[in-house]
Amino acid sequence: MKLDISVKAGKAPSSDLNAAERLADLASADMRRVDALILDRMGSPVPLIPKLANYLVEAGGKRIRPLITLATARMLGYEGDAQLKLAAAVEFIHTATLL
Repeated sequence: MKLDISVKAGKAPSSDLNAAERLADLASADMRRVDALILDRMGSPVPLIPKLANYLVEAGGKRIRPLITLATARMLGYEGDAQLKLAAAVEFIHTATLL
């Protein structure tokens, strides 16, 4: 499936749904799978680790880094599941830089 994120020259994206929101809508199923992967991989006997995982998933936010990872894989025609692990890893790294 190809991802159409094109914007016609001379026209701004709709104010109702900007490009990032459109992209998030298109990748919402994959983002749910990334969230599940984050929660699964963050199981730990150290209580703080699962709390961080829950914060990552429940805090919301733009989550633009994993979203761009997923969109890039789709635009390049990738059909496997490795992009999910990569998107989760990107989010882990980003979060680690904030701690």
